[in-house]
Amino acid sequence: MRPGSIQSDFFLLQEALSEGDLAKARQLWRGEFLDGLSLSGLRDWDRWAEETKSQLEDRFVRALTHRSESLHSEGDLSEAIVFLETALDVKPAHTAAHRARMEILLELGQLDSAREALTDARATVDGAYWEDFGLDSLEKRLSELAASFKAKRRVSTEGTLEFVGRSQELAKLRALWKGVLAEDTRFLLLTGPAGIGKTRLAEEFVSSLGSSVQVVRVKGYEYEAALEWGVLSELSRKLLSLPGAAGMSSHSTSILKGLAHGSRGEVDQGAQKPGGGPITLVDAIVECLDAVSFESPIVLLLDDGQWIDESSRMVLFAAMRRIEQARVLFAVLGRPEGEREWGRYRHRLIDELPFAAVCLEPISRQDIRELLSLHISWPTPRILDEATRHFEDLSSGNPLFIAEIFRDLRDKKIIDRVPGGWAFLLAEFPKDHHTPANIRSLLLNRLDRLSVDAGTVATRVAQHGRPVLLASLTRTEAVPDLLFDRALSELLDENVLIWTEDSRLDFSHDLLREAALHRSASSYGPKIRSRLAPKALIPFAAILIGALALWGSGWFESAPISPLYGGGTIVFGVDNGRQLRVPVTSEPPGEWAMGIQPQPSRFDVGFQTYRGPDGEELWFHSLNRPGGPAIARLDSAGSPEPVIGDPRDQTLRDVSPSGSQILFTSEDVEIEEFAHLLRMADLDGSNRTLLLQPSVPIATARISPDGDRVAVGIRGEADTLAILNLSGQRTGSLALGPILAMDWCGGEVLVTTESPAGVELLQASPESFQVDTLSHLEIGNMIECSPDGSAALHLAVSGGRVEYVIRDLENGEVHPLGLSPAVGGGPQWVRSEPTRVVEELDIGGDSVNVSWGSQERLDASVLYSDGTRGDEGIQWFSSDPGVASVSGAGLVIGNRPGRTLVIAGSGHSHRDTTLVVVEGGEPPGVQFHDQFDSLSFRDWLPVGYPRPYSAEATDGPELRLTGDDKYFDGLLSLFEVSLNLGVTIDLEFRLNLDREAHQKFAFCLDDGDPMSADQEVGTFSASGQSVCFLYPSRESDRMDPAEASFFVEPGPAEVRVRREELFPQEGWVQAAIQIRADGHASLILNHEVVATNPVRIDTHPKTRWTVRLDAEAVGTEVAVRNLVVWAEPRY
Repeated sequence: MRPGSIQSDFFLLQEALSEGDLAKARQLWRGEFLDGLSLSGLRDWDRWAEETKSQLEDRFVRALTHRSESLHSEGDLSEAIVFLETALDVKPAHTAAHRARMEILLELGQLDSAREALTDARATVDGAYWEDFGLDSLEKRLSELAASFKAKRRVSTEGTLEFVGRSQELAKLRALWKGVLAEDTRFLLLTGPAGIGKTRLAEEFVSSLGSSVQVVRVKGYEYEAALEWGVLSELSRKLLSLPGAAGMSSHSTSILKGLAHGSRGEVDQGAQKPGGGPITLVDAIVECLDAVSFESPIVLLLDDGQWIDESSRMVLFAAMRRIEQARVLFAVLGRPEGEREWGRYRHRLIDELPFAAVCLEPISRQDIRELLSLHISWPTPRILDEATRHFEDLSSGNPLFIAEIFRDLRDKKIIDRVPGGWAFLLAEFPKDHHTPANIRSLLLNRLDRLSVDAGTVATRVAQHGRPVLLASLTRTEAVPDLLFDRALSELLDENVLIWTEDSRLDFSHDLLREAALHRSASSYGPKIRSRLAPKALIPFAAILIGALALWGSGWFESAPISPLYGGGTIVFGVDNGRQLRVPVTSEPPGEWAMGIQPQPSRFDVGFQTYRGPDGEELWFHSLNRPGGPAIARLDSAGSPEPVIGDPRDQTLRDVSPSGSQILFTSEDVEIEEFAHLLRMADLDGSNRTLLLQPSVPIATARISPDGDRVAVGIRGEADTLAILNLSGQRTGSLALGPILAMDWCGGEVLVTTESPAGVELLQASPESFQVDTLSHLEIGNMIECSPDGSAALHLAVSGGRVEYVIRDLENGEVHPLGLSPAVGGGPQWVRSEPTRVVEELDIGGDSVNVSWGSQERLDASVLYSDGTRGDEGIQWFSSDPGVASVSGAGLVIGNRPGRTLVIAGSGHSHRDTTLVVVEGGEPPGVQFHDQFDSLSFRDWLPVGYPRPYSAEATDGPELRLTGDDKYFDGLLSLFEVSLNLGVTIDLEFRLNLDREAHQKFAFCLDDGDPMSADQEVGTFSASGQSVCFLYPSRESDRMDPAEASFFVEPGPAEVRVRREELFPQEGWVQAAIQIRADGHASLILNHEVVATNPVRIDTHPKTRWTVRLDAEAVGTEVAVRNLVVWAEPRY
């Protein structure tokens, strides 16, 4: 034994415990204190050794269990168990450590390990203490969990797999939630590649929180990332519907309502932002979250954060920074890939806010095995092990891919349903089972998104046939050095390539390597121009009504039609094989007449009638066949020709107002329960586009009168009215009672639904989703709107007889049509001629160069369905107005050197983009700088009395201003300020408020000649505009020390900024006025853009701009220092 070693280790261990260095203490622990050392006959020694051992062990165990509790609360369960196991090594019979270890293992769902821990506890803890320390209840809980896990050996009818693994991640989320319940706002950033299970994890977490928690879900969409305020509009609408939102101020409520009810993305860059600008939106959102979270905790799920538009990101980030001590969990979910701004945003979230970052990795082989054992009965453990390896190889641990492999095994009858779950049907796992087609398409889609340079690098890596060192890759790579790093970053962001443990590059999936090896460089690279609606998605126009298939028979030729109420023609089928046209006129107003025109019969089938693209009539028929009904179009001889060749149930839902496309549903054979696919196609069934793939049936679907959107009724526990654009992107949805029928009437959607009060006729706005009840009906299974949207056909009961009536939607009057459903097929209201709708939008040119400070007009046009072109209704947006902004007329102004996309849009479905490159030399930098160490009258003109003066303070020189409230007392700059490239005027001021009036500081940028000022009296008037910052603001002559004003004169109103933390009562405040080359004016406080003014500033070179410093400081002084004029925007 080394002399002094016992004493040395003993004191070192005590010292480590005193310093809280448990890592060192664990290294120094050798086992029981003085184990094996005994001195016979020395009772004092034995007593001292036993007491010292007990004290040291107790102290060490307390430190270990305390550290374990901290790790548990932080969500690091694995490390928490390590510390508990060390505690049990020190004191094997420590009951609390046994209990905590079992609780964590049960929380992780590791039942086998929990059983081992239970056995250890039984062997070391006296049974008399089991009930007192809760070990009995843990044993019972273990039995219950084991039984529930056994019961989970199933898959739902949709093929959804059970949620396994992710115990560590769930524990971190639960730890965050404990902070929320303690009224401390928490932040979560959950990232991972597509299909890794981010949304599933979030939903599993929120489902465990109980019904008392409010969950607000908003989602970003890729093609809406450039549409301003899109996500914020949806969020505002959902927040306003929560309990507690009524507690907001009327000002904040009106701001959120204005944004929620506004058209998405239609805020012009030069117009007033919703609610007056980002800062007022932040105030309203923070106030709303405070009010709602007072009632109940909130989880705010921002899914697919990489596609949230920049304006919404800016406001949400500012709101996150502002809200404190509220029961709110901000959960931002996003992929590693996405546009570049998302990467900056992710880093900013982590750097500037206490975000807990959780990056989901592929699930482990152990989790895959548990998943397979839960769902499928296997003949032997060996086959289960083979299947586990197979699933891991094909899926790389991606839950989405695992689900696709499961479905593939089901479809190929390798597994089949049995009572209580699924069973493996073969004697051996098939060696020839390969990657399912759906996984192949999901993986290959990653390659489709690559640029030419990234695709070329991917091909080079594939040609190596194995993981490759970066150095050897760059030596043989054909991509220029300047582009190589960008291409490599793109491949890593898109999860095409990954880093191996030995720092080599490899493909994330073998299928990607195989595909990249056989691709040429020309197959990569999307164009700069990108349309949200490709040409195949020719827009649908107004509704050609056909809710009920016509039965009976008939054929009709075109005939002269008298003037019609509501436009178009009402068409009926009748029992005797004749077709009737019923023009409905009002001569004089209020009196109805019906002209019934019988048409000769040509064939004996029921059909639906629409107007074709050339004005001809189109007839569609439902053709019976063994596999289910099919859509058929009738030729001139009345012979049905199938339109869609799929062997599935098919239903024609609508024909576009231009008559060029059909909207139809077909059975989704991918799932066992009956469900629909909603598709668009040309009249001959070609160019099919999938719009919607719900896991439930679709009740009805109709195209809007302008052909720009589709309304869909979706079956469910609560039926959903969803509005889609022509790319299938959902612009909004609304939960309703059971939907019976639906149609567009003008810009609104009429819906008949069942309610406890009976059948209701509702009118829903597709913009605001406000719903109004128009009437209560006896029968609601049919609704048809007139082509002009002024009237609707529906069924009514009169005198015990069911008949069709026409409802005037303007005055609510109902007029009997004089026909009953017993006569034949239900009516259709067919327009007289096709409607011209937008088919395509095009900007002339893929890119444009603009000089900094100059402007360039872009031309865009839409192609209509009748072959003509025009430029009506085109909206313009810029993805980065700081680089280049665009007016509503397409005038682009370069605001600083850089690149941005300018987007032209028509309606909700048509977009085109062009790349704008703003060129410019080196930034001009500082135009003027004054530290006020002396007051130069060559630079400044003093006005009013008493005059400003320079002073030397303890922290440096400063300018001091006094004055009264009657006249202008301050300085005017004699140097001119140029605005042609933009300008930033930056300074610091200090104003200690000690009274309720007669104290202020303002600095302005004026269009005027300073020599026009009266120096002695103290008067000055700008000849043009003035942009001003005023602190503090005034309301009824009372100062608000937490509020400032930012205004333009002449102008409609001032923008107020109220944030107490920006204006300390002692100390300096940084303030700046910034104007871009396009005249966009912003206020900056403490280096943060806090407000913008809706009035644009005239930056014409002929204007003469001067800086004005003005003070009203009765009883005190205003101090100003470090004034800098930058000849460019700085923020």
